[in-house]
Amino acid sequence: MIAELAFGRLGLERLSAYCDPLNVRSQRALEKLSFRREGVLREFHRHRDTPHDVVVYGLLRLEWQASALATMPVCITGEAPDAWRTLHHD
Repeated sequence: MIAELAFGRLGLERLSAYCDPLNVRSQRALEKLSFRREGVLREFHRHRDTPHDVVVYGLLRLEWQASALATMPVCITGEAPDAWRTLHHD
């Protein structure tokens, strides 16, 4: 649903996702959705007083369009807020 909203409705060119480097299941899930691993951001996230690395994944519009994710039926109602259209589409 988020990919359809981002690419199909709002016209974004990419989505990013972050996960813990130790969370292999999350990484596999993103890869199954056609996200590509782009690298590790060192000490990018703080949890309490401890810095943590994150793995960053990206999905581009063209990759989404070529993936099975784009064929998933999604129903989005309503319109983007005026502020979004003014900032991103003028």
